[in-house]
Amino acid sequence: MSKVKSFSFEDGEIRGDLFYIKHNVDCFTIIDCYLKDNDDRKDAIINEIVSESKLKSVQRFISTHPDDDHIHGIEDLWKKWNTTNFYCVANNIAPDSNNPSLSKYIELKDGPNCTFIDKDLERAFLNKKGISDGGKEIGSSGINFLWPDLNNNDFKEALTKVQTKPNNICPVIKYEVKDSASFLWFGDMETKMQESFYESQKGKIGHIDIVFAPHHGRKSGSIPAALMEELSPKIVVIGNAPSKDIEYLDTDLTITQNSSSDILFDVKDGKVVIYTQNNIKDKPKCLKYELEDALSNIDIANNKLKNGLYYLGTLYI
Repeated sequence: MSKVKSFSFEDGEIRGDLFYIKHNVDCFTIIDCYLKDNDDRKDAIINEIVSESKLKSVQRFISTHPDDDHIHGIEDLWKKWNTTNFYCVANNIAPDSNNPSLSKYIELKDGPNCTFIDKDLERAFLNKKGISDGGKEIGSSGINFLWPDLNNNDFKEALTKVQTKPNNICPVIKYEVKDSASFLWFGDMETKMQESFYESQKGKIGHIDIVFAPHHGRKSGSIPAALMEELSPKIVVIGNAPSKDIEYLDTDLTITQNSSSDILFDVKDGKVVIYTQNNIKDKPKCLKYELEDALSNIDIANNKLKNGLYYLGTLYI
């Protein structure tokens, strides 16, 4: 039906985010970009994005915020994959002539094809069905923005600090597949801003099956207890960060990308089949081992994994 992939960048103090969603409708979405200059996977990741998206009519890029670990290499991505659908939070970050990724971000942000994010945004193909230029009906991608509230004072203050501290302008992105899983991204939103988000939207957020921990799982992005209770996630993905900085949470809930590396969520009716780049033993307690799902990933004739990833388990929704 749908695929969600979280890439893993494992070295150094700065470790960024890059996700894509291959929707179960005629759409493809990238959330953030981090393509390291010295990473020998850089071209392979771009080529995978090009290959996975090539048959999708509607393609979009969502930027959570203009920090280097979320936009680095976007100018290289745009040379082989690009779209006229760019989404970001409206902001006035100043240019830096020594930063080509920031220059590209600002070009896209200030260009004619940028859509600014707020919690009430509705748009054809994003969260409403619509008719393409060719007359084809395309369904909703299932993406909604739960934040920002442009009238919230804490958010407005964060906008004034975007030049030195862009983390807290991040939107909250919800992706939901009908009759299956829901996913949530916070970007690098820190705990205090999450509290503002929760106080503003509590009771409206609801349960989420899979949450990508804010700020790569760092303690600075620890999810407040009241928000965690409302989300009641089945799985929390902790991104790449130095171990000393991570808030590890309940190990019965978590997949940690320092261990798992890349993660692929294969979303089907009523379940999510999960694969990881590394063959890990520690896994969320909610996952079931299904022989059919495990075998479907094995090319028996050639004795190899079909997608290069190991079967981790199956989450039933």
